[in-house]
Amino acid sequence: MVMDGTAQFNTGRDGKTIVKANKHQAVVLPAGCYYQFRNSGETPLVMARIGAGPDKSDMRLNPDGTPIPGRAHEQGAAKPVLIEGAFFE
Repeated sequence: MVMDGTAQFNTGRDGKTIVKANKHQAVVLPAGCYYQFRNSGETPLVMARIGAGPDKSDMRLNPDGTPIPGRAHEQGAAKPVLIEGAFFE
């Protein structure tokens, strides 16, 4: 769910299907579906990501079905930034 900004999602077996979501829009993807997203707007992107599965495992897959390793800080992921006093409706 995009709470502020604009997101572009790449999904599909080839990773080339593009879905855009603006503030107050959401993208629903089936479990195990390949996707990646980026900020496609001029303002910071604020999103809420909700995932659920029967076995509570993180099954992220590449378009070819191979597992994607987690994106821990050791692997170069940016650290989250807390925005004090921010409220997104």
